[in-house]
Amino acid sequence: MHPVKRKLIEFVEALPETRTVEINQGDTLCEFRFRTFAQWRELDRPVIICRAGPGIQHTLMSKNPIRYFCPHPNGKLGWIGIVVDEDLTWQTSEDHLIEAYELTAPKKYWRTA
Repeated sequence: MHPVKRKLIEFVEALPETRTVEINQGDTLCEFRFRTFAQWRELDRPVIICRAGPGIQHTLMSKNPIRYFCPHPNGKLGWIGIVVDEDLTWQTSEDHLIEAYELTAPKKYWRTA
């Protein structure tokens, strides 16, 4: 198992009311009460796909088009694709996962800073 995927699963399963579901050939869904907020995909390279707030997709893709992309088919809904490589820090992944979780889960489940 890819080390970032292992961290993603551990991180997501520690959030309230979440689970991860292996769907096929290494792809994993991250869900809050059966509502998907992120996923791990192994296409031609490993990627994390997650929900993003309004305007975030465009901003990230403009800022770093090598790291971020518009995933099919969720891209039209504002989701963002994140290429997982040696330059991706876990903190960056965690920040995107927290945002995706908070866009899906009610406020009472959010982490407090």
